[in-house]
Amino acid sequence: AHIRSHAGSMPLDYLATRLATMISTSEFLVRMPSVFWSTVALAILVALAREVSDGQIATIAVCIAAVNPQLIYYAQEARPYAALLAFSLLSTFLLLRAFDVRSPARWLLWVTMTAIGAYFHLYVLWTVLFGVAFVALSMLNRHRSAAQLSGATLLGFATSVALVGLLVAPGYLYFVGGDDVRYTLFEFGGNVWSVTAAGF
Repeated sequence: AHIRSHAGSMPLDYLATRLATMISTSEFLVRMPSVFWSTVALAILVALAREVSDGQIATIAVCIAAVNPQLIYYAQEARPYAALLAFSLLSTFLLLRAFDVRSPARWLLWVTMTAIGAYFHLYVLWTVLFGVAFVALSMLNRHRSAAQLSGATLLGFATSVALVGLLVAPGYLYFVGGDDVRYTLFEFGGNVWSVTAAGF
């Protein structure tokens, strides 16, 4: 009931924190899940950067991320934002791999990790819009391979998006569906829709 009363909350981050507190209620251990997800995020960032570029760019990207003040802050905060970053990067990486390798197993892996990530934080679902943009730009780019634009690839993506929706919808309706999102979320004012539209 407490989780459902917290605006926009999904349960897995609270579950991770609860498991940590079963070992100890020390501040160090309560913050440990965020430390873990931040470390995982850096590793995934390296893999993602190598997927779209090369090893040198991956090194530069992870070095910048490792000293980013905002990421360091989230790595210490007992909130779901470090998990959001990790699963967003993982979802993006797996989506690119699924587009490159036409395999149902790749799509299933993307669906699974994206849905799990959404149960940490719903904003992981923004990677679905990234996939839509990727498909649209690929269709406009005549240099893309025929395999990447094949009907089977598009069907795999569409089916996978539908599966993510089916997996996340029950949790959204139960944990978030009754929330009033017309409230001020940020110190400088504005609701979630206006701030998202303005891009901060």
